[in-house]
Amino acid sequence: MLTHKLLKAYLNSTYRGVIEFVEVSDELKKRIGLTSFPRYSTLKKSADRTCVQDIVDGMLLELVQRFAAEYREVAIDSTEFETTCASAQFRTKWGRNRTKFIKVSVCVMATSRLPSSVVLGWGPSNDKQDAPDLLVTASNVNHPDRLYADAGYDADWVHPFCRETWNVESVIKSAVHRSHGVLNGHY
Repeated sequence: MLTHKLLKAYLNSTYRGVIEFVEVSDELKKRIGLTSFPRYSTLKKSADRTCVQDIVDGMLLELVQRFAAEYREVAIDSTEFETTCASAQFRTKWGRNRTKFIKVSVCVMATSRLPSSVVLGWGPSNDKQDAPDLLVTASNVNHPDRLYADAGYDADWVHPFCRETWNVESVIKSAVHRSHGVLNGHY
């Protein structure tokens, strides 16, 4: 059911336009496996029930299944994006501070930079907040030998998940979580 949403986005069309496009393309009908056509309203109702995260996960699963055997190392990190196009100068001039960001956490196959899992959320927030969803999704589709991450992902539960559950060596820069500077945790 993911196909119609991807096709709609690719064609930059409506659901009615997707139906019309597929009806005239014999090769596409064969690849999708359609013998009869649903109404455009059926596609719309199906799309409304589908979560954006499900679409992203489905696309990434397809990519990983095609290319994952070649890549034995993955890396995770996150970044935040502005929710507005207003410049920093404008926000400063009018006394408006940023309060919310779009946060994207991603696990990529290291040498190709192809993503194997993505978590979308709101920031600012700690990287470890999105790590459980990111790691579980990645572990379901990818089986590398090694995972690299920055100190933002250094947590007592991340290393055991990687090493004992996912069977992946975790290489994460240590973060000092204590005031006297001593590192804690088994790994």
